Amino acid sequence: MFEPTTREEEEIKKAKVEYDRREQIAMLEKEGTEDEEARIIYMAAKEESNHAAEVASGEKVSTTLIERVDVMLHELQKEIDDVDARIDKH
Repeated sequence: MFEPTTREEEEIKKAKVEYDRREQIAMLEKEGTEDEEARIIYMAAKEESNHAAEVASGEKVSTTLIERVDVMLHELQKEIDDVDARIDKH
């Protein structure tokens, strides 16, 4: 077998360095893609969670509003009954 010359060794080292650099770039690009996908998934999950919180909040507001209206209706009914009772007395 033959021994590579110093120049050939330098070329091989350069080729290895270039190969490693390209591998690192490819890995970073792949990681970047995964990070982007993860970010998109995170944003979608966050949006879904916010929507669920809004719905729950809306339901809570609706329930509270229904309860307040119910109390007001009972108070009005009581006042009407009181007025009817006064009218009957006269």
